[in-house]
Amino acid sequence: MQKTHEEQNHNYAQYMRGVIFGAVVGLIICIVVLLISSFLFAGGYLPETMMKQAVFVAALLGSFFGSLTAVKSVRRRALITGLFCSVAMYLFVLLIGIILGSDLGGAGKGVGLIVAVLVGGAAGGIVGSGGKKRRK
Repeated sequence: MQKTHEEQNHNYAQYMRGVIFGAVVGLIICIVVLLISSFLFAGGYLPETMMKQAVFVAALLGSFFGSLTAVKSVRRRALITGLFCSVAMYLFVLLIGIILGSDLGGAGKGVGLIVAVLVGGAAGGIVGSGGKKRRK
């Protein structure tokens, strides 16, 4: 039995809603991790030379937990959902950077960030899938 055009649109909208929700959750987690790391830098507990690594860790954790949320929400195509969620989160970060007028830098400066976001998203998708359920 084929699905109607309306049912396909509803499924697509539900899928995108889960991906966007996961990206927003990931962005919030990324901001919280960055706030915690900024307090650690200001207090002198972490050296300022580790600032770039803190950004990568925050992006990785945010995309991991955002993708995990998206996969649990959508419940299908775990790896693809995790990657879509991480790309959406990266685009949100890029959009916020453009709006706030930050310097996006030259070529190659955002490669580390996109790699961290994609690795976190793929890991969140794999962990969120939970494996195949076996019948007894």
